Amino acid sequence: FEAGVDLNQETGKGNRIGDGEEGIGDYALFASAEYLPLPAITLRPGLRYAYNTRYGAPLVPSFNLRWQMNEGFTLRASYASGFRAPSLKELYLFFVDVNHDIVGNDDLDAERSHNINTALAYRHAKDKGVYTSEVSLFYNTISDLIMLAQTSATRYSYVNIGHYRTVGGSLGAGWDNGHWVISCGTSVTGRYDDVAASSGSPYLFNSEVRASVTKQWLRKGWSGSAFWKWQDRLPNYAVLADGTVSRSFVSAFHMADASLTKR
Repeated sequence: FEAGVDLNQETGKGNRIGDGEEGIGDYALFASAEYLPLPAITLRPGLRYAYNTRYGAPLVPSFNLRWQMNEGFTLRASYASGFRAPSLKELYLFFVDVNHDIVGNDDLDAERSHNINTALAYRHAKDKGVYTSEVSLFYNTISDLIMLAQTSATRYSYVNIGHYRTVGGSLGAGWDNGHWVISCGTSVTGRYDDVAASSGSPYLFNSEVRASVTKQWLRKGWSGSAFWKWQDRLPNYAVLADGTVSRSFVSAFHMADASLTKR
């Protein structure tokens, strides 16, 4: 069994914060229990109750299952409900300088969500290294999702975009022998929101491909890493002149970086 408290108090003062001083608090109690009906199966239910000083917070349950199918395969599945109140930045911050033009929105509603996730992992250890792989699937539904949207040619603000759903999965594999760490993977995510529903559009799917490699010189304390990712185009949002929210896009891009570390 596990139980605890989670206390968060956020305050802001200054010329760029609403009326000069704002605050929001979130105070929660949580508990979870772990039960093994069989040696290979672990069940873990949880519950969280919160009081928010600005928004009515619901009771948030969760449930997790872990099944050690054999020495190599592990199956995990979970369900969780969620709640997130807007932050002070999203509500009140007036952030305008040479590089930014973002204005808070004090009419935002809190997010509420449901998540289902399942994953099958495989691990095989050999004398010269460990091979791992995993395939996972997920489904999310979010009410009043908070997103940053373009409200004019240069200005952005935070808006609720109504009902938002995502569905997708990922596939990854890796190898680690203590000197080389290599991993690669791909994922696909489908997004559906009220903007798509109003126009009769289907789920918008986009993909991601990633890879990384790390070389370690353990005796000398050196390690070097390189990472690369290709991201398909992503949906973005813009607020039109009549106040309605429309979908726009961020173009596909590559991203890469490298690092060298000495211990």
